[in-house]
Amino acid sequence: MDAAEAVVRPTDETAFVLDVVSALADKSLVRVDLDRAQTAEPRFGMYRNIQEYALEKLTAMAGRCGDVQTTRRHGDYFAALGSEAAVAALDTHGGVTRRRALGAETQNILTACRRALGRHDGPAAAATCRAAWVVYAQRGPAVEAVGLATAVLGLATLSATDRARVHRVAGLAHRMAGNVAAARLDLDAALALYVTAADAQGEAVVLGNLGLLGMEAGRMAEAEVLQTRALSTHEHIHDRVGEGIALGNLAIVNRRQGRFGLAREQYTRALAIHREVGNRVNEGVVLGNLAILNGESHRPEDACSDYQAALAIHREVGNRRGEGVTLWNYGERLVLLGRLDEAQDALHAALSILRDIGNRRFEALTLGSIAMLAVRRGRLGEAADALTAAEAILRPVGDLLELGKVLCGWVEVHHLRGDERLADAALEEATTIAMQLTIKPTTEYGQLLLRVQALRG
Repeated sequence: MDAAEAVVRPTDETAFVLDVVSALADKSLVRVDLDRAQTAEPRFGMYRNIQEYALEKLTAMAGRCGDVQTTRRHGDYFAALGSEAAVAALDTHGGVTRRRALGAETQNILTACRRALGRHDGPAAAATCRAAWVVYAQRGPAVEAVGLATAVLGLATLSATDRARVHRVAGLAHRMAGNVAAARLDLDAALALYVTAADAQGEAVVLGNLGLLGMEAGRMAEAEVLQTRALSTHEHIHDRVGEGIALGNLAIVNRRQGRFGLAREQYTRALAIHREVGNRVNEGVVLGNLAILNGESHRPEDACSDYQAALAIHREVGNRRGEGVTLWNYGERLVLLGRLDEAQDALHAALSILRDIGNRRFEALTLGSIAMLAVRRGRLGEAADALTAAEAILRPVGDLLELGKVLCGWVEVHHLRGDERLADAALEEATTIAMQLTIKPTTEYGQLLLRVQALRG
């Protein structure tokens, strides 16, 4: 109803918008969706055939019914959902409700963005693109987000600030889609603009995102430097939301380098901050990462409990990406615990979600885990198919860390098939990658490599 009151202007200036909409509903010209997206207020929609007829009449009456002004009011209302304040509020108390409301407006936001592109309205296009990304980041599809951000970046009417924000969106969308080189180009462009504008918060956010790219490529020293810089800036400007996110990211870097005690301390601090500010989305993310740490620290009961808690939050907030990633990690842990039927359910559910949202990197990781499960069950053909699909995704994007794990899977499959030459070739490449990335024996990759090295004698 807020949107209707902001956009609709009855020809009878004494009429209330609510009365007009109610009268249309009584005549079945609009429908009422009482529980769509679990929002607090009823929502109103229009049947497609009526919408098409109304659009035809509106077009015919252009210039006499104020359709241009109506379109502009529509754009202004939904652009406000992508403002700095509106996006920041999503990560505070009450953010879950606000995210649901935003998700329910996805089509309106996309329509407003397309219209803004058509009239070369840079500010409105940038704001609606940013609002749309909030939804795309959790639900995908990544390729649509890339297309939208790329189109907005083509506008000459973007301010430097808006261009930085849209480059950041494009970088994150490319990363989600598995386009690592393109992601880095957009994030580097955003960083340069933020530095020029002396926007410390924007700079810190992009540094953290670049740190994640470095970590995923196995460049741990680079990732640690970038995440430390991001954390220091967030602390300096008293950005508690950013501080919590940066702490969680730095903890991942430390966990991957075998610094389990430091990682646990940072996860604990991050979790406390997210709960303090009401950031439910990232509370779920940290719980999932803490579950990984507990699994690697030989605390299986704590790991499973944290996975369940993380999944509950991801489902509560509608974070399909978080749900898919957590199901993958949980399924992998269940394989190691020998709970193979549960693992299969979790991994295939994860694969379905990750393919649906277009997250190519985590699709590949899940395929690697499905291969590990297939090996446990003696299904070497199924394992080989999954490893082939995973490798096809990881090699082009240069994700050496995860490629190395897939190669370890190949060592085991070739060994069990009796193909000594291929097993040794896979082991040699996996070992070379570990040396290149300075992998420690205590890390997940290190332990996996030691196991297949022992297998080969």
